[in-house]
Amino acid sequence: MRTGDFLRLCRVLPKLGALRRTTTNLITWPLTGLMPAHLGVFKPRLPSHGPTPDGPVLTDEERTRFLDHLLAIAQAAPRRTLPLLRRQAVYLLGFDWRQGVLDWLRAEWQQASRLSTGTSIAALLEARSASVALAALGETAHIHDFVESTGDEQSELANMNYWANWVGEFLDDQHSDDFMVAGARRGRARTCSTTSRVVCPRVAANG
Repeated sequence: MRTGDFLRLCRVLPKLGALRRTTTNLITWPLTGLMPAHLGVFKPRLPSHGPTPDGPVLTDEERTRFLDHLLAIAQAAPRRTLPLLRRQAVYLLGFDWRQGVLDWLRAEWQQASRLSTGTSIAALLEARSASVALAALGETAHIHDFVESTGDEQSELANMNYWANWVGEFLDDQHSDDFMVAGARRGRARTCSTTSRVVCPRVAANG
């Protein structure tokens, strides 16, 4: 995949709905240098002539612009009208090691954790996105705080449906939070063998 193709793909990502593992691995490929596992079948078996990158490569300017764009979305997207887009931008900021972004994520966690106490699933998931992003940047204490706040049945159901979508168990794209509280009842997912409470799917992101 050429870098230009990658950047064009990123422009249509907001239309894809809730991110899945395969999509996330594709987005973060030029940031991590890790080819998504599901694309391994396309890897050339014979070496090419001359130096060729193994995947999309961003210049420093392109990388900064991409990460700045994610931060701008996280800051500007309204919580009420674009919650899914906002949370996904927050989650992807976990791949941005700049100090200013880390400070922003800490403030986001503080606000999201307050909102998530006894409120909606959307507010709970805001805390999840911030805690996972911070964990990816080395601050894992917030993940444990998040787990402590997800002991009720509604939170458990939302968490399991979120994970089911992440690993590809749901058959269709999800464009709102409704699937997290109703997906299991509608039977729109395949039988999911994952029964543990998984709060940080990035641990197996390239599995």
